[in-house]
Amino acid sequence: MLSNNKRNFKCVNLASIANNKGFVLENHNNIQADLTGLGEYFLLRNIVNASIYESGSYIFALPDFNHHYDNVSCTGQLVEINIKGINEVHVLGCSEWGNSIVNFTVEYEFDYTEMIELMVTDLSCEPMYKEFAAIQGTTQRNEGGTVVTIQELAFINVLSFATDFERKIKRIQLPDNFNYHILSISLSML
Repeated sequence: MLSNNKRNFKCVNLASIANNKGFVLENHNNIQADLTGLGEYFLLRNIVNASIYESGSYIFALPDFNHHYDNVSCTGQLVEINIKGINEVHVLGCSEWGNSIVNFTVEYEFDYTEMIELMVTDLSCEPMYKEFAAIQGTTQRNEGGTVVTIQELAFINVLSFATDFERKIKRIQLPDNFNYHILSISLSML
């Protein structure tokens, strides 16, 4: 359990469901990433690999960007939680190929289910919905050995949604939208 001066957090390990390599650390030679399906990747600046990242009052466990997969391209994966007392879920991620509607399904104990529908902003734009920018970078593509910048400024955002802290969350089903990429999920607890 991690905490800052405002809340306690539990970071969810997404390594077992990661299915996309889309992020590259600054000054890293391996550019075998493809976030969008067109060879474009997100270049991260001032990020420490596989670290705990604090943005505002939120804490996230960043993936190992040197690993084969570093994010979850959402296709409805299930994330096991089995914790009671969670009052908010925080998602560090980005949308590509336009703004998107994403639906998270929270499955509580005793077969109670809640669907959370949220709008998310395309990574090429500053946040427009109930999100805030946590990490800035650029998007690039390697064209025959030459690096071409696609977006000078790109954003990875945090979106949050409330949950019923009196109920135990069994699992969360991620959106079925492969254009939405999640790097980390953290749970804030009372």
